[in-house]
Amino acid sequence: MAMDGQQVWLRLRPTAVSRLQAITQQHQGELLELTVAGHQALKSRINEPVSPGVIQINDPDPVLRQELLALQHQLQQGDGSR
Repeated sequence: MAMDGQQVWLRLRPTAVSRLQAITQQHQGELLELTVAGHQALKSRINEPVSPGVIQINDPDPVLRQELLALQHQLQQGDGSR
């Protein structure tokens, strides 16, 4: 995960990338919603299968930003269980 101003980038694990590709292949034209700790991070219409392993979140709300910072701290401490 990386943060810069009002943008956040989440790098997905290879298994998550494969799952996201399959889901977006099967559900083109539908809405994709990504939540982090119960907070909406992204909502977008699927126009084509998603293939990159990085998701960009623009202007996350303050609560989501705090959740992401807490998650980043846990990952840096070696506790990736969340």
